[in-house]
Amino acid sequence: MATIKDIAQKAGVSPATVSRVLNNDSTLNVTIETKRKILQIAEELGYTKIIKPPLQKKYTNPIIGIYQWFSKDSEMFSPYYLAIRMGIEKQCHIENIGVKTLFKRDKSFSEAFIDVDGIIAIGKYSQKEVEELAQITQNLVFVDSSPDEKRFSSVVIDFYNAVKEVITYLNSNCQNIAFLGGRETVGDGISIIDQREKYFKEIAQNLNIYKENLVKIGEFTYESGYNMALEILSQKVDGIFAANDAIAIGAIKAIQEKGLAIPEDIKIIGFDDIPAAAYVTPPLSTIRVHKEYMGLTAVKLLTEQLLEENIPKKIVIPTELVLRKTT
Repeated sequence: MATIKDIAQKAGVSPATVSRVLNNDSTLNVTIETKRKILQIAEELGYTKIIKPPLQKKYTNPIIGIYQWFSKDSEMFSPYYLAIRMGIEKQCHIENIGVKTLFKRDKSFSEAFIDVDGIIAIGKYSQKEVEELAQITQNLVFVDSSPDEKRFSSVVIDFYNAVKEVITYLNSNCQNIAFLGGRETVGDGISIIDQREKYFKEIAQNLNIYKENLVKIGEFTYESGYNMALEILSQKVDGIFAANDAIAIGAIKAIQEKGLAIPEDIKIIGFDDIPAAAYVTPPLSTIRVHKEYMGLTAVKLLTEQLLEENIPKKIVIPTELVLRKTT
């Protein structure tokens, strides 16, 4: 059976271009001759998934593919991404939408999502992975990243204002503010700079309070938070912004082991507001991210696309500073 790659090779274009032509992507900038050539070759090769003309009615029994960029085992240790997926599945259940969930390393996109009407991709992706997903369907929504705003809808956090709120609060109470962060790696092995790290540096520098020696970058884990905190506690620090709650909870353990009091000696604010944040001792002040809402918003964006409302939208979800006992 002919594939998109076969068509692309014969037409002298990229597989992504073939996929977008076959999916009637109105944003694709190619000549009419190229489109006709691709469609003609697809027909000649007997390609069986030539996209039908745009639908004139609502999908009656849609099936959505959910792709989680973590493995199933890794997701267990990431309440943030787990909550997003649960929000998606909950909304799909409410709207009577069928779901196929795929975790990283389970199987290939094309195998798992061969019969889905659209895909919601959770997490961060390389350009290669984005194009692989786009070859399956143009009905594609990203959650927690926005790889191509002109082509795909997305749901993201308002990181800038969240970080600004944390820095504003700590700066009014602390003299030396540390940042404990992490890096994530996309499918091609490239490490990407986290938005919290980026905006912390930008905002702190503008306020003239940025101190390179008080910035530590590790992983988004309890262990990494603990170890990074031990490193900075040898220096003068009275405020910590942790890029997620796991890092913050690890840092709390290190601070307490050093015999320092929270919040009297050191104030600390996390990010995400995972369930454990309210139960750690002392309860963690943190940025509340509306994770399930991000998931259900992604479902609504995708159902809009299935109704042929094809203008990509980027939804930026605001956050909330929750003050508990670590500040």
